Order: sequence, then C-alpha cells, then structure tokens
Amino acid sequence: MSDPTRPDAPGSGAEGDDRPAESRTDPSAPQAESDATIPDAPARRESDSDARTVETDRTTLESEAPSYDDLSADSLLRGLPRVQVGGRSIPSLHGIQLVRKLGQGAMGAVYLGYKPRLRQHVAIKVLPMHLAEMRPQLVERFIREAQLAASIESPHLIRVTDVDESEGLFFLVMEYVGGVSAGALLRSLRDSGSTLDEASALDICIAAGAGLAAAHARGIIHRDLKPDNILLPRHEPSAPPAFTRAKLADLGLARSEVLGHSLTGTDTGMGTAGYMAPEQALSARTAGKPADVFGLGATLYALLAVRPPFTGDSAAGVIVKTIQEPHTPIRELRADVSEPTATLIDRCLEKDPATRFVDASALLEALRACREALGERGSTSEALARLEALTRAPEVGEKVAPVSSPSTEVDGAAATLPDAPAASTFIQHASTSAQKAPTVADALPSRAQPGEAGRTRRKALLIFAFVLIALIVTGVVRSRFKGAASAPVAPVTTTVTLLASHDSERWARWAVDEFAKDPSSKGIQISVTATHGYEVENRLLEGKETPLLVALSNDLSSERFSMKWKAKTGREPYSRREVVSLSPQVFVMFEDRLQQYLKHYGALNFINLGDALTKKRWTAIGGPDSWGPFTFAIADPAISLNGLASAALASYDATGIDELLTLEEVRSPRATMLLAQLENAFRANDGGDEIMKELALKGPSEFDGVCTTESAAITYIESADDRWGALRVEYPKVNFWNESTVYVMRREQNSPEELAAANAFVDFLLGEATQQKLVALGLRPVHPAARLHTADSPFLRLEPMGIRRDVPIVLAKPSVEVVAELMGQ
Repeated sequence: MSDPTRPDAPGSGAEGDDRPAESRTDPSAPQAESDATIPDAPARRESDSDARTVETDRTTLESEAPSYDDLSADSLLRGLPRVQVGGRSIPSLHGIQLVRKLGQGAMGAVYLGYKPRLRQHVAIKVLPMHLAEMRPQLVERFIREAQLAASIESPHLIRVTDVDESEGLFFLVMEYVGGVSAGALLRSLRDSGSTLDEASALDICIAAGAGLAAAHARGIIHRDLKPDNILLPRHEPSAPPAFTRAKLADLGLARSEVLGHSLTGTDTGMGTAGYMAPEQALSARTAGKPADVFGLGATLYALLAVRPPFTGDSAAGVIVKTIQEPHTPIRELRADVSEPTATLIDRCLEKDPATRFVDASALLEALRACREALGERGSTSEALARLEALTRAPEVGEKVAPVSSPSTEVDGAAATLPDAPAASTFIQHASTSAQKAPTVADALPSRAQPGEAGRTRRKALLIFAFVLIALIVTGVVRSRFKGAASAPVAPVTTTVTLLASHDSERWARWAVDEFAKDPSSKGIQISVTATHGYEVENRLLEGKETPLLVALSNDLSSERFSMKWKAKTGREPYSRREVVSLSPQVFVMFEDRLQQYLKHYGALNFINLGDALTKKRWTAIGGPDSWGPFTFAIADPAISLNGLASAALASYDATGIDELLTLEEVRSPRATMLLAQLENAFRANDGGDEIMKELALKGPSEFDGVCTTESAAITYIESADDRWGALRVEYPKVNFWNESTVYVMRREQNSPEELAAANAFVDFLLGEATQQKLVALGLRPVHPAARLHTADSPFLRLEPMGIRRDVPIVLAKPSVEVVAELMGQ
C-alpha cells in the first residue's frame, strides 16, 4: 500500500486551498472541528490546469476520513479527524496539535501535527488502541520501527524524532514537509505521454541509493524499493537540484540482519510486485541486500520506461514473470538511454542475486559513474517544471486536502502485495558534498570474480533448471513459429489446496467462493478440505496432507506445531502467516435458563459452571424439574483449538489471575479440579461451530448452553428463536482473541505459480473489501479501515441478545508448555 504520509498522500499539501480566507483560525488554539487548520497564510487557488495536472495523480483511496457513530476502543483512530478515546476528545499529544488525518497504514493512522510555539508541522503516527490491546506484540513492533528508523543517519532518509506514549496511545513523531513521491511523478509522466530525462532519473536513484547505503551499513534491508517510496522535495531555485535531494521513505517492511527481526513480523514475500526481487517473492527471509539492489534497479528502469520492468494482469502474474521471464532491455524502449546506464540496470535485474551488485554501496558507486558519464548535463527544464507543478503546495497554515496515490496498478504499473506499514514523511536537506566518481569501467563490477565463477555458474544453472521445470510443469512454455498462426491454447489453471480446521471451515469456504468472483483469482482455483484442528497439525507432521494453504480458527498451538516441524525438518513450517479476523470466546444459554442460573450463582463463569455440572439437575440450582439434567457443551481441548481456548480461560478463572498463565498454575489443585469438573461438558467429536449449531437447531433437549466463539454465536443465535425461545450471550470476565489465521506452507515442491496463487488468495483475504464483508459472518476484521458497526452489522442487530461492541480483558496466549498440558500431551 502506498505510504499515506508521503506528500502525494492525503493531506500532504500537494494542492491549494479553496476555503475562504476567513475560515482559517489561530494556530495556537486547539481545533474544535475536523476541518481544523493552521492559520496565517493567504489562501491560494490552483488554476484549472494545475488542478487537472495534480488530479491525474490522485485516487480515492481515502478521500475523506469516515465518520463513526460509536467512540468505543475498537473504533479508535479508524478514520477520525481527531483522536477519540471512549468519547473523550484528545486534541493534542504532548503539546502537538492533531490537525487532521493524513492517511491509514497497516500499523496505524498518521496525522498532520502542529507545534504552535515553533510554528512547525510534523507527522504523527499513532498505533490504534484497539490493535495494541488485541495484539500486544504490535506495541513492541511499533517501537522497533521507530528505533530502526532513528538508528540510521542520512540526509536521504526520513528521520524519526521521537516515540512516546500518552493517554494510552503509542505514537512516533516524524519530520514533515510538502512534496511528492517519484511514483506520483511517474504517473504524471505516463498520463501525459511524457518521459523523464536520464540525468533526472539517475539523480533520483543516486539520492535514494545514498539513503539505502546508509541503511545497508547498519545491516538493515528495506525490502520495498519502488518509486512510491522515494520522495521528491519541491523545486527551489536557491537550493541544490530537487532530484538530488530525494529521500528514501517507509522502513515499514525493513528487516535487520543483525537483530534478525522484521517489522512485518512474518516470513512473507511482502513487497510490491513489479519491483520485488525473485528470491523475495519466494521468501522474504532469504531476501538480502541484493533484493534491495533489484528494487532500486527496477525503479530506475520504471523512471526511464514509465513502467516497471515486469507487468501483468494481477500481482500473481507479475510475480511469475519476475521469476521466470527476462525484462525487456531498457534501450529497446528508450534508445536514448546511455549504454552504461542500460548495463547497470541489466546487472540490477539479474535473476540470481549473486550476480547483482553486492549491496547499495556498490550500486551507488556505479550510479554515480553513470551520472558522471553524462557530463554536465542536468535535469531538463520540462522535468523541473513538472515537479514544480506537482509540488506546488499551500503556504504554512493552509488546509491540506486529501490526495492519495494508487495502491494497486496493473498493465504497465505495479501491483501492490500485502499492505506495508506506513511510516514516513519527509523534510528537505541539502545534499552531501559531491565526490569524484570512479570511471564507469571501475564502478561496474565483472559478473564473477576469480574463484567465484564456478559457484556463480552452479547457482545460475540451478535457478535455470528450477525455472525451466516450472515452465514445463505449468504449460507456460509454448512453441512460437514466425508467420504461422498459433492453435488456441486452453487457459492454464493453477490449483492450490487449502486444509482448514472445522471451526475455520465456514469462513474459509466463504472466502474461497468470494475469491472466485474477484479478478485477482484469474487462473487460480482453491480446493478446500477440512478436519479437526489438531488433526490438521497431525496430518501435516505425518505427511498425510501436503496443502499449500492452511486455515485455523486460532493460533494457540502454532508455536508448538512450529517447534515440532522444525525438529522434524530443520526449517520453519510457514513462509507466510496472516491473522485474518478476530473472535472472542462467549457463553451462550437459553434466556430463561440463564436468568435462573444468574439468580442462583450471580454470574456465569467457568468456576460456577463446574459446580453446576457436578449438581447434575436443574432442581439443584433452583430450576424446575421439567428442565431435567443441567447440560453444557464445550469443545474438547484434546482435539479442538476452540476447546483449547475454553480450557485456558477456565484455568485463568481457577487461579484468579489475569496475567500470563504458567505451567505451575495450570497444574495447581484448583485448576486441576475445575478442568476435571468440566470434562463432563467436553464434546469429543465437535468443534465450537458444531456445538453452537446443535444448540440452535436441537434446543435445550441437546444442551442448555455452550462455550464457543462469538462468530459461531452470531451465525446461529437467531435460528433458535422460533423453535426453543431466545438465546442469550454472556462474555467471560477475561477472554482470548481467537485469531483466525491463514498460513502459506513452506514446500519446496510447489511451483512459483502455486506460491503466487496462494499469496494472491491471502492478499485477497486481507483486502479492505473482503475484511468488511467478514463482519456479516460475525468476525471482527483486522484491516484498520474496516468498520465493525455499520448499519446492517450483526454486532449492532444482536446487541439485545448480549453481543457486545467491546470485549473485556484480552489475555496473552499461553506458552507452548501450557498448551501441551491443556491438550493432555
């Protein structure tokens, strides 16, 4: 996803202000409305021609911040023009006024901030409170992002100036100034049928390369080099040439070679199709500095060709081309490009990372040599005029209007893969003093140094063999006869198997059906099979099933499974792991029975539930004899992940703690006794979805109540009304998020097409449109822009039946040892 904090994103100041002058207010006063502005600057209107020029670079990704009726924690910062916490307005954070929302990234919302005393704009990125509460590990990742960005010193990188916490909100402060991205410049060139001169393109990449070299020197790999992540300051006659002052933005996908962690927290080939190196598309873990070299080379290619080196109808198609097909030589598209620059691009785009420049420092030398070879030639007046038109920004204090650059383009542009956390804005810096560049011959390394030729050839042959086999297997290799008509070729379909647990089968099959309707599924077929949660893991470990995709209702046992897999195979089991949705545990009982239960016990929890199960009949807890025995259903933790969540919550109830559960506490007499009492409720062959369905369809003759997921309750609760009376939902005092999770398995036998197809499906699941539709299934979406409380939301419709907007205390998932104990292993 394009970085919303870059200048061509919402609120960047890339446009003028059509407000009347009197609508501006005093900058030192807190702004009371969402259109609050910073004052004391004359309003400036764009001419119609200017507006048309800028308009070509816009999309409606986020034209205005959406309004929200509820101000609960889970709506925090989702499109609000100011930060809201439980209905309280927070107009500032540590003295920085929050003027308006600039954009939304996967890891938080970004706001335009203003320091009244300094009369200075800043950008503030805020981690939404609901995400911090649902997934505490995001706070650590958020802070790491700030530390990572702050650890690099370069005038060609965005600087983070502070990271802090206030009012329960974690936020980081970044420098901000107006301008546009190289991606916006590229789209403007494409829309007008123009091209960028070679000198300007090299200047942009030299500046970005300098920032990248600083990152590489600290062992940090960017992993998302593309035009949209290179920011161009406004052209100023008194400053060094604008293109030489470009800055590299967005370390949101960065990985530290030293620390071994990534900000995405996943071993996925995140990045942008069309600019992403082949090895990164297959596995981000193996993507090193040469992957960044590929990305910057692809960016230089795009600036010259006005399109990336690899294009297609979908992200999956672009990735397949990147892995399998050579790029069109740049001089076939632009004959005026110099030979040294063309040679440099070819070296950057080599399929084998060993034959590229070793890192950004080596590439920077070569870029400077190519620029030196052009002599004194500077950026053309046309290029500078275009930049000036795109970056003509309002004066300090003018209201900034929402603009955004596309997040997904195909057929001549880039198709974006999973959303990258937005992390950057930028400010102008003078370029560092120029250094004498070496000759082109010195700067461009030979393909292999002595002693390395054999190794390089072997790697090249292995990659060639891999690609050739993939081409043959998938039917991509076709005979071409000059002048002869080709026979019709049936479209190639890539089939991927998805193995789901029973509790995730409902949403998994729905997602597959929805994906089949989407254009991104072209040529892709997803086949679904299902079994019990733990049986999924057993089949994988025993090799009985070899799916590329796995869907589970929660990830409570994922760490335990990973340990077993690594012990068996010596490698990680997944190449990608994504949380798709959230659902807490709930109790569901028939209304009349629940009222009697509450009258007797005062509350519904696992402790008194265990007691009720030992009493056996309703008469023992004040109910009529006609109700018969007291029956309750819980999925068996020995086979069901939903049952595991219930057993863990019961252990928390027994020990009376709301912190991390320890093995000693699970083995305590109180916890052991309670779990023994609850065994009477465990259903050996049913998951959480199934017991909820039976409760609704068979009524109290089957069970008086169940413990299941909120999603299952929402799905079936209304179907019982006409048969047995109303059902009622109660939430445990402390709770877990059942994180519906999809995994892309790491399997060497899968072709690049299959891997691309699997990732395309996961990307679809994480898209805003799909995430919004999950609400109808009773699932809480994880996409920050998806709204839980829409007019037709079941979360609103079922509030009279006990469904809540907010969930009580959410606990960290148990350790591997605790999980094994609760499973009886």
